[in-house]
Amino acid sequence: MKDARLKILGDYVISNTIGKGTFSKVKLGVNKSTKERVAIKIIEKANIKEKDDLERVKREIEILNNIRHSNVIKIYTVLFVNIGNRRRCQILYNNGILRRW
Repeated sequence: MKDARLKILGDYVISNTIGKGTFSKVKLGVNKSTKERVAIKIIEKANIKEKDDLERVKREIEILNNIRHSNVIKIYTVLFVNIGNRRRCQILYNNGILRRW
């Protein structure tokens, strides 16, 4: 993973995009010490234009935080990060599927 495009977020090295959605991109993250792979969903605040959009994001976080099932991703943490004048919500997920990436 010696790529100039790699970024660090706390204990995680963030690399390539593995998915995109209406409000977000999903990047592959690897814990620097344990080498565990996680999905990091990055939501740009600027992409959330309507109150209903914000409610959908909040509902997704709440639902995934409360469900425990082997076929449903687990939220590790939700971070709100300011980068310059931009605000982001970053959500770390894992359910074992990322081990294949």
